[in-house]
Amino acid sequence: MSRKKLLIDLSPLRLGYCGLWEYAYRFGSTLLSINDPSEFDITFIAPSNHPFQTGASVKIMPLSFLGRQQVKFIVPDHDLYHTIYHPSPFMPGKGFKGKYIFTIHDLNFLYVQSASKIQEYLKSYQSGLSHVDQLVFISNYAKKDAEKHLKYHAPSVLIYNGVAFAHDTEVKKPVRMKVVGSPFLFTLSTFMRKKNIHAIVRMMAHLHEYHLVIAGKVIHTSYLEEVKRLVQELDLDRRVFFAGEITEIEKAWLYANCKAFLFPSIAEGFGIPPVEAMNYEKPVFVSNRTSLPEICGEHAFYWEKFVPKYMVEIFKTGMNRFENDPSYPERLKNYAARYSWQTNVSKHLELYRKVLT
Repeated sequence: MSRKKLLIDLSPLRLGYCGLWEYAYRFGSTLLSINDPSEFDITFIAPSNHPFQTGASVKIMPLSFLGRQQVKFIVPDHDLYHTIYHPSPFMPGKGFKGKYIFTIHDLNFLYVQSASKIQEYLKSYQSGLSHVDQLVFISNYAKKDAEKHLKYHAPSVLIYNGVAFAHDTEVKKPVRMKVVGSPFLFTLSTFMRKKNIHAIVRMMAHLHEYHLVIAGKVIHTSYLEEVKRLVQELDLDRRVFFAGEITEIEKAWLYANCKAFLFPSIAEGFGIPPVEAMNYEKPVFVSNRTSLPEICGEHAFYWEKFVPKYMVEIFKTGMNRFENDPSYPERLKNYAARYSWQTNVSKHLELYRKVLT
């Protein structure tokens, strides 16, 4: 029996480090490690500077040689095409006879965009749904949003994100943080308004005993500047630090040494950082919006509104519960372990087999 040819769209690797980059990298790496080459012949759509090891048992279709129109001519040679996020610029043409799968991470634009932009994005998401064979959602929240706002007939499946836990990761204090005080709180996200970072900065004005470290890639420079101005206005320069983009070993140090992790985002399809923090046995404080209650369950502490004094009250109550319950750290670690990339990719391989049957 001949091997089935799979084409996996990992084009988010062109974006630089962010949530989608992390998803593409971890998905691709884990797929390489557990795929049986005798069963599936795999090709990745990826940039030429992809992070996979040279000589790996996979072909690479470099983005530098691939235009949107070219996909329509290359894809027909494959039995299955999976784009790991939607809408992707690389979608198969009408002549594609294989099976088509795509993953929807979220419809968070519904909560942060204007009415005209929402319609524009919905139209973009709707494209391709008429001939998709299988949908994958990363949370029930994302699935419910899609059922409400999109029209499709393809079957769907829920496959939760994996979260990478490198227990032997070297830890290193970020060079830019030599002046940070202790104890400190930590938040990690891209700089976008929906991440709601300004809310915890305002909270810090009423939480005098802690410092705050903010790390993450800048997507919207104007928002970064807004948050920095807020820090100045509230006279928090000596207690709020901007670490910028950080490495994996710097991230590990921050998780390991912070007193708590804060994640006030108002729009998430999944929310990996809170789960990472749980793995480090740290108390997690998140908003009660979109997917976060589903993913964090009863193990996080939730902000229902973003009034500074109320946020401080939730924080202090949560810290008191955490510090007075010796079993809490272990429960957090055990809960985080349910989100593994091995499980995620194994379920995708099962799905490929089912769709190709």
